[in-house]
Amino acid sequence: MEDIDWKAIYGLTFVDQPGCWTSGCQSYCCTHKSDHLSFSLLTGGAGMVFFEQEYDFLTSIGRHQAGFEAASRRMKFEIEPGLELKFVLSKCALNGICTIHEFRPLCCKVYPFLPRVDPRTSEITGFMSGTVFDVFWPVIGAQHPCTLVRTKPEEVQEQERGPLTRLLEHPYLLFYFRALELFLTSVSEGVKRLHDSNPAFTSQALSKKWELLYLTGKAFDVERLRTDILRDYRIIAGRFPGLTI
Repeated sequence: MEDIDWKAIYGLTFVDQPGCWTSGCQSYCCTHKSDHLSFSLLTGGAGMVFFEQEYDFLTSIGRHQAGFEAASRRMKFEIEPGLELKFVLSKCALNGICTIHEFRPLCCKVYPFLPRVDPRTSEITGFMSGTVFDVFWPVIGAQHPCTLVRTKPEEVQEQERGPLTRLLEHPYLLFYFRALELFLTSVSEGVKRLHDSNPAFTSQALSKKWELLYLTGKAFDVERLRTDILRDYRIIAGRFPGLTI
């Protein structure tokens, strides 16, 4: 297993925009609430995703946000027999008032963007929106609720590029960020197909229908995602023998 200095990783600053939550966004990044979307079950706070090693690090030093451990679920996604992608899901109901701000999950620290990465070189090739909910905005033609995305995306992306490049030096994190990119790309393609096949749907009807498909594993092509993740795992493992995920 790769020896990652998680304390150093958590010491990185990815987005430095003090007070952005006062810009009229209603703390969207921490609530994911919007009048454009309507869900029945994906409610009650923001969903959190931890890489398994990240979660175990926070557990080992007792630095989880309030309520995270009680709501956590360890998950696995089989890439091929004997090879699994491992992550932890939790729920955040703090509405932006973090109990331990410096130990927010990486998914929070890097928001509103995730890097697009080349598994052959570890280079950042671009950026994408950071959650499954964000894939709806370009499809329904709505403005992104995050002020930073609307007003200064290039500035924020340049802030993130340096620390993300350091983070992606670790093969484990390179693999998981690439897998996350592939997942969100699959979700985005699925939302667009659903919209194109139901042009009369309102955004609320579209999101409700998508939620049902998502919760039943039908929102995107799972086998294609599995194939794509395995392909890139092999590329990264070929570059870094002994990679453990």
